Amino acid sequence: MKNFSLKKVIDLKPSEQLKAQAYISKYFIPLSNGSHAFYNDGKYEIVNHDTILKTYFDRMPKTLKDYYFKQNIDIRTIEYEFGKPEFHDDKLNLCPKIKHSIQPYATFSTDIKEKVGIMLSYIKEVLCSGNQSHYDYLLKWITNMIHGNKNDSILYLRARQGYGKSTLFEFIRHHVLGNSLCYMSGSEPLLSKNNAILAGKLLIYFEELETFTTGQWMGVSSRLKKMATSTSMTYEDKYVKPYEARNINSYVVLSNNDAIKDDDGRRYFILDVSGHREIIIGSKNEIENTEYWDNVYACFNDEVGHAFYCYLMEQIDIKGFKPQRFPMTNNKISSFAKRLESHENFIKHHYVLQKLGIKASVQELYDEYVDFCKKEQRTPFKKIEFGSKLKELGIEYYKSNGNNKYQVSSEFLHELATTRHWIHEIDDFCEEQPSKEEQGSTQDDELIQKYTQSEKELKLLKNENEQMKLELEALKQAKKEVRVIEESDDEENNPPQPQIEHNKLNDEIKELREKLDKLRDIRAERNKYQELWFDTLSEKEQKQEEERWLKEQEKKKQEKERKEQKEKAILSKDKPPAPVKSIISIIDDSDEEDDLDEEVKTVRLKDNKIMKALESDCEFLD
Repeated sequence: MKNFSLKKVIDLKPSEQLKAQAYISKYFIPLSNGSHAFYNDGKYEIVNHDTILKTYFDRMPKTLKDYYFKQNIDIRTIEYEFGKPEFHDDKLNLCPKIKHSIQPYATFSTDIKEKVGIMLSYIKEVLCSGNQSHYDYLLKWITNMIHGNKNDSILYLRARQGYGKSTLFEFIRHHVLGNSLCYMSGSEPLLSKNNAILAGKLLIYFEELETFTTGQWMGVSSRLKKMATSTSMTYEDKYVKPYEARNINSYVVLSNNDAIKDDDGRRYFILDVSGHREIIIGSKNEIENTEYWDNVYACFNDEVGHAFYCYLMEQIDIKGFKPQRFPMTNNKISSFAKRLESHENFIKHHYVLQKLGIKASVQELYDEYVDFCKKEQRTPFKKIEFGSKLKELGIEYYKSNGNNKYQVSSEFLHELATTRHWIHEIDDFCEEQPSKEEQGSTQDDELIQKYTQSEKELKLLKNENEQMKLELEALKQAKKEVRVIEESDDEENNPPQPQIEHNKLNDEIKELREKLDKLRDIRAERNKYQELWFDTLSEKEQKQEEERWLKEQEKKKQEKERKEQKEKAILSKDKPPAPVKSIISIIDDSDEEDDLDEEVKTVRLKDNKIMKALESDCEFLD
């Protein structure tokens, strides 16, 4: 369709009014935002009301002016939908058409397919440094874009001039998608509200963003992130009323310097651009690399661009593709490492790289952090904010004996640093195995294991204790037991041997005391691990454990009282035993053993003391 001719409208006769109206309707479309679409140079462009009124309709007959502004009811809304018709429903689709149509890739000549291979090789070797997963992702990102889908991740190529980082996007712009679907710009659309130039473009690449101040970057970063993820956008221009339409842009940032200050986020896929193909005058690879780039730029024509487009559409499967799920690159890891906040850097250098865990009070850890920031010449967070930042990382303090403490294992910290990509390939870990004091952390699992083992041993020893108590009762009964001395012919030849019997009893008591001493040692060791385990509990868990222990002690006390009452009841029912003579009494009454009187009294006194001690030990173990 040719451009609009005002002379043709004016020259039409009044009888040709309908013909004039139809002609006007082809070139002028009223829009719902108050502007107008005007067909010029093969496409519709948005023009403000005053411009078309003063330039065109004030020069037409009043009947035609009234028709367009008052009688025409075909008012349309702007949209940008890739692959849809220009007019459908009440929409005016202003999205340009792609440069090529799809045809089977096999129909292209061998020479053209070889050139496609050269472009694919360049993408993998230079832009992806030979990494297959990075290469696969990049091809899917490009293919997803040429299908008309918006990518919500941003390609970021940061490399020196001469590495070839912009070559691919120049090829796509001129020979694959076409200029109407691509736009190359500096930072203007990121700094100005006048962004209508971006509307309806599939590929936007920002070439050589300048270095921003911190204040400028906060605004630029926020806007770029929003543009990357928003499916719709409000478009503005200097002389056009703002309007909202679908955002189909996919963004690429090319820079020689570290232009993006927060590229550690999930939106930036930072490619590892290789510099081994840079042409350095006088180097041994100068000729080889010059030939390499000559072969690449020989692919810059529409026929190769068409074949490249068909290859991607036919060979690259984008089903299930999620642009923000990109593989990790070395440059991305470097970005994580160099943009760590002060508290993250502190944890990394003071604990993770030293293979240490944290065991300190809240104040002690904060003081250590402040000292670190002073050395690094960084401004530390306030104490409360520092605690909040650690909590975001899963590092929380607990209360112990009224004090707030941190206790975190080195394994947890290493996993934290690994999953958050704090560790760079050039970071050095401490090679020496730190001592327990240096570790500053008691291993919870080890404590629990020792405590559990101690509990098992105590249970076994308690059973042994019960057996010992029975043996003790038997010994006590043996002292009270009546030994009936049967009269026999050899009574005078075999008199009782009180000292031997007592020595035997003494040996048994000694053996019992040794077992009790062992029980005491086990009990002490168990209490030690129990205290360490108790310190690892949270304040709430400690309170619950104390309540459980008190209930258990009360239960034991009640059981003991019931047992004592039961024993008293049994004793009160029994008749007192008839007077008998113990073996010691017999010795006391013997006229023949007067010389043992004093020794027997000493033994009796010693027996009583030992028995009391044993009874006391048994109660202690209960």
